Formats: sequence, C-alpha cells, structure tokens
Amino acid sequence: MKMIGFFYFILGFLFVFLTYQQVEANGWGFFAFLLAFMATFDFFLGWRSFRRKPPTSSN
Repeated sequence: MKMIGFFYFILGFLFVFLTYQQVEANGWGFFAFLLAFMATFDFFLGWRSFRRKPPTSSN
C-alpha cells in the first residue's frame, strides 16, 4: 500500500506544479482552484494510505 501513497504524492506535486503554471499565466481562475483542489485531494489520499495499517490475518 505504500507504493500507492507515493503515486498519490507524485500526482499531488504534479498538480501543484500545474497550478503554479496556471496562476503565473492567467491568475487565480476556476481552473487554478480546481488544480489546487486536486493536489490537496491527492496529498490527502497519499497521507491516508501511509497511515493505513496493514490487514491482519483472521486465522
């Protein structure tokens, strides 16, 4: 599950970069806020996957 967390963090950083590019080009419009929200959501999912406990066997 840790690999999925890294994937979400990489996506989060990608969306942060795209947000920065969008704001530099056009200012804070709807699309920039959408990209920032997507980055925040990806960071949340990555953090949650790191904090998730591994499944235990019920045997």
